[in-house]
Amino acid sequence: MDLIALGLANREIARELGIELCTVKNHVHHILEKLGVRHRVEVLAYTRHGG
Repeated sequence: MDLIALGLANREIARELGIELCTVKNHVHHILEKLGVRHRVEVLAYTRHGG
């Protein structure tokens, strides 16, 4: 979630973590779903407000 909040693209996250792009997409999808948000920018708002 920290890397999403930093504004990194999926490809950058995959490279940073050494995992496949499709794995990042799956994880991001599940994070958004669990937080109840639809867009990555909402993750930033969530983390800034102590979520």
